[in-house]
Amino acid sequence: MLNSPIYESIENIRRLIGEAGNELFNALQEDGVDLKSLCSAMVELNSLKKDIGYIHDESNTRFAEKMEDSVIFLEDGTEIERKQGADRKAWNHKGLAVEVAAKISQLAINMDTGEITLTPDEMMVKMFEYAAPSYWRVGELGKLGVNVDNYCEKSEGKISIVIKKGKL
Repeated sequence: MLNSPIYESIENIRRLIGEAGNELFNALQEDGVDLKSLCSAMVELNSLKKDIGYIHDESNTRFAEKMEDSVIFLEDGTEIERKQGADRKAWNHKGLAVEVAAKISQLAINMDTGEITLTPDEMMVKMFEYAAPSYWRVGELGKLGVNVDNYCEKSEGKISIVIKKGKL
């Protein structure tokens, strides 16, 4: 299968992308490079990234639909697994937090003695066993007087560009 036309096409594309990347990197290393002259290349590179993303996502969907088994094992040990996730939106975070907090409170009671085995602070921290926030609300924490920089490693953000293709 490694000599199939599909594989050969993908390898040719990878080679061409590598060559184009080297040309772009070399141009960007030149002293006094005119960035405006490279704008078209950056726009095309951005379009290529979107095209590859679309082909990748659509191929994965179609491939998964064709799979009879949930896992395919290749001779080299590679596993290709089909998983079905659920798209969850519009969470009721407060309602869920209330229910999880009630469960944690119940679990913090020793049923034999009636003793509460966790402090309120420990119960609040235990919530993180069930929730994984993807971010902290820095502005809101600042209103509490919390300096988030004391609780994370801070570095300069990644510099990037955003390309919005013009309408012709």
